[in-house]
Amino acid sequence: MVVSLLLIFPLSQPLLKFNAKEAITTISTPHESSPQFIKSYSVHEPIIITSDSDFETQGWPGAGTEGTPYVLENLNISAPVIGIQIANTTKHFVIRNCWFSTGGTYWGEGSITLTNVISARIEDNHFAKGYFAICVFDSSGSSITGNTISTSVLGLLANNLNSTIFANNVQISDEIRYPVRIQGSNKVVLRNNTFSSKSNEVVRLTLSIDCVIEDNDLRNLGDVFDSILEIRGGSNNLVTNNTLYGGWQSIRVRSNDVTISDNVITPFFSGIDLQSSNRSIIESNTITGFEGTGIGIESRGRGEDSLIRGNEIHNFETGIQLQGVIRNVVSDNYVYDCVTGLGLEEAPRLEDAEGAPVECVIANNTFVDGGLVFALYYPSDFEHEIQGNTINGGLLGYFFNLSSQTIDGRNYGQIILVSCTDVLIENGELREISLIFSDGCEVRNVSISQSMRGIYILQSTNCLLSNIESMNNGIGVFIEQSDSCFVYRSRIHGNHYGIYIHNSLSSIVYGSEIYQNKNGLFLIGAHSSTIESNSIHTNSLGGIFLFRTNDTLVGNNDIIHNVDYGIYINGQSSGNSIVFNRFGWNYVNAMCLGIENIWNYEYGLGNSWSDYSNTTTYVIDEDDEDRFPSLLGDGPGISQPIEQTNSTVNDLLSLTPLQYAIASVMIGCVLVMVIANLIWRKILK
Repeated sequence: MVVSLLLIFPLSQPLLKFNAKEAITTISTPHESSPQFIKSYSVHEPIIITSDSDFETQGWPGAGTEGTPYVLENLNISAPVIGIQIANTTKHFVIRNCWFSTGGTYWGEGSITLTNVISARIEDNHFAKGYFAICVFDSSGSSITGNTISTSVLGLLANNLNSTIFANNVQISDEIRYPVRIQGSNKVVLRNNTFSSKSNEVVRLTLSIDCVIEDNDLRNLGDVFDSILEIRGGSNNLVTNNTLYGGWQSIRVRSNDVTISDNVITPFFSGIDLQSSNRSIIESNTITGFEGTGIGIESRGRGEDSLIRGNEIHNFETGIQLQGVIRNVVSDNYVYDCVTGLGLEEAPRLEDAEGAPVECVIANNTFVDGGLVFALYYPSDFEHEIQGNTINGGLLGYFFNLSSQTIDGRNYGQIILVSCTDVLIENGELREISLIFSDGCEVRNVSISQSMRGIYILQSTNCLLSNIESMNNGIGVFIEQSDSCFVYRSRIHGNHYGIYIHNSLSSIVYGSEIYQNKNGLFLIGAHSSTIESNSIHTNSLGGIFLFRTNDTLVGNNDIIHNVDYGIYINGQSSGNSIVFNRFGWNYVNAMCLGIENIWNYEYGLGNSWSDYSNTTTYVIDEDDEDRFPSLLGDGPGISQPIEQTNSTVNDLLSLTPLQYAIASVMIGCVLVMVIANLIWRKILK
């Protein structure tokens, strides 16, 4: 019989009737590899009890009371059918110390199968082999304790139980496909059990109320996208003091009023995942990861009034993630070794109800390394109560709708400005600074390091960064959907992207050193920008990249010793001016796939090239040439080690007297414009 066919049958099957005398002839040989289990057992045929009177007529000892239950013990039942099935009884009974190598082949036919019984006890039995161990339906007041289980498909199947305990049971086989399945039950307790699976959830609790899952050791060591514990529907369930290891998600909940507390959780990807769960509590858990998310709460249109408090979370991509939730409280958590400590996002899936988190409280959390990150798109999305948090020993400053203030950055580990105007942040060593929906704000004399986005400017205008050092971040400076922003005399180094400008107009990067990044300057849709008088060197992929960028000036820059490209312009970029730069000892000094880009002005002003061969023009490709090139002075080849020092114009520039004169006039005009802009912006004091 193919095992996968078992799953098409309903959870509760009619009681299977068969002739026990005929079944006894099919008893198999006891398990030869485990003689210690069978020495004291009496070989017995399968047992069927369908009424209270069957206990007496079959001669089972006891009186059927709580103090003197009927006893079925020390039996060895081996047959390809249900070993013991009991139904429709009101008497107390106990099945203990029996050996089972039995069970049906249909879903719901366990070695022990109980239907409509009360006060049953299943204790200290060994389920040696077969598909299903214990199946209990429509019953109450029972206990299933101290059993050892090595069936292949199912450990416990329970449907419509009340006040039942399942405790101290141990899986001794390597794999049970569905260790525990409980559905439509009330006040069931799973306590101190040990189970694992490689292919499915270890425990699934469905449409159940007031259940407790505590002190269990549950593991999912497979490579499938499944959880260890899944709770679907129902309410008021408690998960506490368990040890959970493995699983794509250790705990996945789609239920209301669930409490998850004091667990030790080590997932393969995500620790706790709540979906559309209202009024839930996640408290005092220790969650250690490898990647993914420690605690994730997403709404799918709901997800209200949950509490995430006092958890220790470390070594995830994101420690805590809130997606589209309402009135959630995140407080007193310790989150460390995560790229993002806490992320707030809109609901992520297209089929979900649209919406950002609403009226959340984020208070008194301690973040080490990753801090607070937003993926939200309207000013109203940021109206949350955020206070009392720290990052890397400094304050996590969240400022909403602030105007004309100065913030001393030395007190902070992270600063976030939202809907602010004319705010100055100065001094300090921080992990991250964000300017969101803000205008006329300035950041100066600060150092930023070890962040996903060192300085992040989103949907803001007229913001100025001056004398910044941004190093060892994912992105040193990220300007997104923001116009007229200015990076002035800053050092950007050791980042994956040095400066990333995306869908932003009229940006200026002036007088800065951008070096030893993977990508130096990366512009996408950054039209009408100015990249001028910078030293851009020793970046491992390239100095400047222009993608889908038009009408931008790249002028008077030292672009040297970049491992791949000095400048790369893709086919969707046009109308850019690349003039009066020094291109030296890059693997490819310039590559241009775009059209109508300008490489020289008239009257002899082009660029200087380390590989210029004194021909009439410098050919970049068949459509692009510098008609007034000059030779850049000698220097080391790209493969030679070089000392990391600031490049100067005098060291690199080799121009004719006429070129010097023309260049001087042009640079003078540019400097007048820049200084006027600085005075207007009040940065020259």
